[in-house]
Amino acid sequence: MNDTLNQRKQTERQRRVVRHRCQRCGAHGKGYYSPSGACRECNHRAKAPTPSQVRNLSEVERAWIGGLFEGEGCVGDYGRCRYSLRLTSTEIETISTVFRLVGQGTIVYRSRKRPLKDAWSWSISSARSIIHLGNQILPYLTSKQDQMEALVDRLTAIHGAN
Repeated sequence: MNDTLNQRKQTERQRRVVRHRCQRCGAHGKGYYSPSGACRECNHRAKAPTPSQVRNLSEVERAWIGGLFEGEGCVGDYGRCRYSLRLTSTEIETISTVFRLVGQGTIVYRSRKRPLKDAWSWSISSARSIIHLGNQILPYLTSKQDQMEALVDRLTAIHGAN
């Protein structure tokens, strides 16, 4: 009877440890940032469950994300069905706020050599998500407005507005 109890306890301990380990390299503890799912050891990104659509943002949220995107964002149109919207910052609070407001995406931790600071990146690569978010923040962009408009038009032509 004690053996069965010890086996149960050991199994429960293993389950607890596995939840906090990187799926690729097995790192855990200080090296693993579990809220975003990005491992600091191997830079593995574990995607969070995402809703099918970017949530509708308020005017203030649209303006804030548009301004942030203007300074720190990247519109990636790489051809052959490869595209993304990416924000990079050295502050995890900024990136996690964007993730919370938009409601989806992937957060990745990128370690850099000194004197550069380590950075966090948030990105989305789903065509429908890019169309939806792009249309919301487009009025608040200036220098990246042409790139965003071209990408949204291209994706709308391929995938439709919905």
